[in-house]
Amino acid sequence: GNTFLFVNAWKVIVRGHKWREHSFTAKLDPDAVFFPERLRWHVSAHQGEKVFVINCYRSDGDTTYGALEVFSLSAIQEWAVRAKECRTPGDYGEDKYMTQCMDQLGVARFRDEGVLGDKLCLTFTGCGAPGPAAFHPFKDLPAWEQCWHEANSTADAQVLPQVEG
Repeated sequence: GNTFLFVNAWKVIVRGHKWREHSFTAKLDPDAVFFPERLRWHVSAHQGEKVFVINCYRSDGDTTYGALEVFSLSAIQEWAVRAKECRTPGDYGEDKYMTQCMDQLGVARFRDEGVLGDKLCLTFTGCGAPGPAAFHPFKDLPAWEQCWHEANSTADAQVLPQVEG
């Protein structure tokens, strides 16, 4: 697992304080094609809440899937103060760790399968889908760019509500 690596990365992020300037913080895999304006649309109704996004329903349990992990400001604040209360087994992936840790810390789950179009989570219908804030996985640059261009050329992608903040 990669839990220790990501716990250390989150500690660096928390020490940096930049996350405090935003209502939500998103962690993405580098092979994900991401559209922040679409993420704002997905999370806007949950501003001010202590939540994290559950975006993948798997047979071993619902999770915040590692390709796109989304946490509210107060969820990260809770983790910053109480992360030591969470188990960090070395055989966990960071998504399983964060899901279980957020649950343990009392952070509410916000279920949104539509926020991520993922081939591994079986939510991918194509990069032209107007709703997902991220598409995954695209392991090589030409495939990543093709998805990005397809998503941007979708007429419906331009009509999602714009949210300030």
